[in-house]
Amino acid sequence: MDHRAALDIFFGETPEGTQTPPIVSAGTPDAAAARLEAGGLLADGVITGAGRRFRDEIEARIDDAQAGVVAALGAEPDPPPRQLGVWSQRCVAARTFPPDVRERGPRLTRAWRPGQRAGRRMGRCATPSQSYTGPVASKPKPR
Repeated sequence: MDHRAALDIFFGETPEGTQTPPIVSAGTPDAAAARLEAGGLLADGVITGAGRRFRDEIEARIDDAQAGVVAALGAEPDPPPRQLGVWSQRCVAARTFPPDVRERGPRLTRAWRPGQRAGRRMGRCATPSQSYTGPVASKPKPR
């Protein structure tokens, strides 16, 4: 939970505004913020210089760990996303998942149907004729 709280705070959330998964108790974000403050990574709800350096170190390690994958994709990363876009559209046309990548989608036990509600907050799914044609993954909307 500490890393999630740190990232939420880094991107401008307050400790009270961090989203807590349903399986996490209500006091966990406060406890995580307290541990981050005790470690010098957070002060008065704001990430410190040490916290920013720690976060940057984590990001650098992630980049290093993914370097082999990036190198394997080559200098021109456009074809794989385009191929994934085609594959995604075929899956939507086959009604195996909803056209909006943010929808919760089908469970493995039943097929998705056009107009079927995928989640409480997401509303109705589009029909396959309105299938998602953009990149397979998109940045989440800012909170």
